[in-house]
Parts: sequence; structure tokens; C-alpha cells
Amino acid sequence: IGATQEAASVQLHAAINGVPVETVMQTNFETLTPICSIGDAVDVTLKGSQKDFPVLDNGTVIGVLTQSGLLKVLTTHGAETRVVDVMDKAIVSAETNEMLEDVLARLEECECHTVPVTRRGHLVGIVTSENLSEFLRIQEAFNTRAMKVA
Repeated sequence: IGATQEAASVQLHAAINGVPVETVMQTNFETLTPICSIGDAVDVTLKGSQKDFPVLDNGTVIGVLTQSGLLKVLTTHGAETRVVDVMDKAIVSAETNEMLEDVLARLEECECHTVPVTRRGHLVGIVTSENLSEFLRIQEAFNTRAMKVA
């Protein structure tokens, strides 16, 4: 099991080595403001497939409302609760020119699923565990095809 995990880790790092975050980041995403209610967040969630939402105050990322946080507050406090009261304030962010490998390490370290991506302090995208996995599946498909052609 250990050897399999190590091989997978080596393969993962080879696939993302030298890839800038902006290559993988999602640029079509929703944000919330601190004064939004959890009910507002539910509405945005149901209109798309996004699970975590950057929270912006005057254009600056101040937190992330996670799906688990949203569900937890719905059961304990209700839809009227403000996003600012339940968002994750200990966020990890990245700059567009950072390497994906560094961002992945931070994702794993903080055990979070979404990293806001900024360019000179302005939010321009997000990297999620899901779109990172999708990128890796696409890279694997390209590599498999390249090996068949060669």
C-alpha cells in the first residue's frame, strides 16, 4: 500500500511540476459578501455546481464559505445567519504565477477544498480539489494518447 501511495504521489507531482496556477484555476465562479445571508448562499449553491464561495469585502477576499460550513449553520442557526459569522477566515490563497505544486501542498496542509487565486490582490479565480482532479485526469488522458501514438 505504501509503495502504491508513493508511486501515485510521484506521478501527481510530475503531472503538476512547472504548471502555473492560472492554467488550472476556474475563472467562472460566484462570490458572496459578508452581509449575505446563508439563505442567499443556498440560492447561489442551488443555481450552479460550486460548493465553496470566496467572500469579498470591497474587492478583498476575507474568507471562504464552505459547503460543510453552510450545511452546519443551516442545521444549527438557520438561513438568516450572515455569511461573515460562519465563513472560514483562515484562508489560504495563491497568486496566478505560483506553481500548482506549491498550492497543492497548501491545500493538503490546511485540509481545505478551495483556494482563492489573486493577481496583485484582486480575485481572478479559484482552484478547487475537484478542478485539480479534473486537470489531472485530462493530463493522464493526454499522456496515455501520447504513449499510444509513440
